[in-house]
Amino acid sequence: MNGKKKIIYLHIGFHKTATTSIQETLKQNRSYLATIGDGYFYSEELGCNHGPFFVSVFGDEKQLLIMHRRHKRTDEEITKFIENQKEAVKKELENVKCGNVIFSAEAVSDLGKESCIDIKHYLESALSDYQIKIIVCVRNAVNWTSSNIQQDVKRGIYTIDGTHDIQINSTNRFESRLQKFIDIYGAENIIIYKFEDSVKHEYGPVGYFLNQIGVNDDYVQKFRIINSNEGISYNALKLISYINGRYPILINNLVPDGRNNLDLLPLHFIPGGGKYKMSFESAEILMKNSIEDTKWLKDNFEIDYASMKTPDNKPNKCEYGKEFFIKGLEIIHESTDVIKYLSYSFFEQEYNSVSDGNSRNILKKLLKTMKRKYSYIDFDGTLESVVAVQEKRETETRDIKKITKLVYHGIKRRVTSFLKK
Repeated sequence: MNGKKKIIYLHIGFHKTATTSIQETLKQNRSYLATIGDGYFYSEELGCNHGPFFVSVFGDEKQLLIMHRRHKRTDEEITKFIENQKEAVKKELENVKCGNVIFSAEAVSDLGKESCIDIKHYLESALSDYQIKIIVCVRNAVNWTSSNIQQDVKRGIYTIDGTHDIQINSTNRFESRLQKFIDIYGAENIIIYKFEDSVKHEYGPVGYFLNQIGVNDDYVQKFRIINSNEGISYNALKLISYINGRYPILINNLVPDGRNNLDLLPLHFIPGGGKYKMSFESAEILMKNSIEDTKWLKDNFEIDYASMKTPDNKPNKCEYGKEFFIKGLEIIHESTDVIKYLSYSFFEQEYNSVSDGNSRNILKKLLKTMKRKYSYIDFDGTLESVVAVQEKRETETRDIKKITKLVYHGIKRRVTSFLKK
């Protein structure tokens, strides 16, 4: 390795700082990464985001439940998932020949100090001759919080108002996530940069990240960079928020009947209304609550967000036009019956509250079309009845698939036996 120190780069986000784009690019280019300099290793076994591994193995019980229950995993399946991941990673790390290893898991920044200490011990025992460097991207509180509000709603648990009130009243964003890493690794082993700087890079936030870990632009330009734009329209955000309020993806840490981990995904592509932006009044409250935390960031890392001006954003507003009607119907068609029912209820509520004539006409047409097209759904009935019908249909479908599979394998065995005679 030419006398160079071997390094583990533990990328801890933060959330909403292009982490998905970075992770997908690293995964897509892992073979090329291994050829750069002393080589950069990125796990094949852990997928793009390594967060599920670190949270499963080192997180507390609540974090385990939230992550796994969304996938309807049983306790036995959770245990098996953890054991399989640990064994796979152990085998991978035993064969690492690169001088640099990258783990990217923004969820690690939300873990407690003891969990982070356990991660350090784990990495040191697995790769004893490597030095650990923490790499983290920070973002100004207002834009970061706006993105986090949107993300909380997309996750299927919070309403806009619910997460908004929690987020803007938070007084500790930077210190609560970073102080533990200073205590464990020392500030000298933390590579920290501003998201606002990264977006100005010729190759965007991904290129800037690669520069931070020692990959220069001569190499970066040869990467297949993945840009994952996770933003959704305000129309989509408000619809999902309504669904979360009526029937969230987790109730008492369990996925309720009629819901599944991916059932909101089609709705992310509902058009109209622009992007969600925090109001001037909320931004003022947030910035006031963040004064001490912003000062802490400047004192410890010389990153100054204190002089940022409060953005004068216009109020968020849903917009219902022709594009919304056409694409909205296509997207809703891909949704489950329960999501169709809840979407219908939301659009009915919107129809009764909007004053714009064109929007009312579009919504009226949409409601009429949905009722005709999905006449088997009792939109005037209760949510419970729609859930029950969907569950019955899904059970019948699963039973048919099982029977079909058994019949197929039975015929296959008979044919194989006949041919051997």
